[in-house]
Amino acid sequence: MDPFSQKNKLENLAAPMSKEKSPQNWTQTQRLEAILDCHGMSEEKMSAYCREHGIYAHHIKEWKAELLKVSESSGMISKQE
Repeated sequence: MDPFSQKNKLENLAAPMSKEKSPQNWTQTQRLEAILDCHGMSEEKMSAYCREHGIYAHHIKEWKAELLKVSESSGMISKQE
């Protein structure tokens, strides 16, 4: 067996995994896009979306809660000014 062909097989297996990002590594823009993509989806469709993108539904819910919290706090600052 050619040692180079074994190496290529391992590299090919690792390549798709390296493209996926863990939820912690998603940018704010990517998180917002995911929130918007999932808006109005049924739980079933949202679960399918999340599986496709390597995240869980609770990530979308957490990101949305964080976004709303930041939005509310910045709104309060504007009102005080």
